[in-house]
Amino acid sequence: MAIGRRNAVTNSSGSLEISGAVAGAAIRQGAAVGGVPNAGSPEVQEVSAGSNGSSFLGFSLGNYSLGDTVRVLTVRGSTVTPIVENNSLLNSGSRVFLSSTNGEVTETAPMGSNRTIIQVGVSSTTDTILLITDFRVRHT
Repeated sequence: MAIGRRNAVTNSSGSLEISGAVAGAAIRQGAAVGGVPNAGSPEVQEVSAGSNGSSFLGFSLGNYSLGDTVRVLTVRGSTVTPIVENNSLLNSGSRVFLSSTNGEVTETAPMGSNRTIIQVGVSSTTDTILLITDFRVRHT
């Protein structure tokens, strides 16, 4: 079973739709999202370092309601405008991590028990990042 359904990455703007998965709740544009199983069916949900962080896939390309099909920007090197914790500005060149708040990112790696520290990218401006999703560290 394929997890994504696109004819070609070059025609997708770096995004994908997870086959059979829909929004499990309202999702904000720019939110960090993941594919989370729910009663045997996949859902796309906003994720954080403390809640389903290990299922992080990328960032929502729009605002979605419960049951909508969600487009997720997921290709490494893509530029995205994420939701930054506390509506803060990013420092250009800084590492950016999933925050402890669902759907949001931060420049400070979250600490505490049962946190998955995921560097999601590097800031390129005060409000955009270059997506780099291959850094994952489990902190217990």
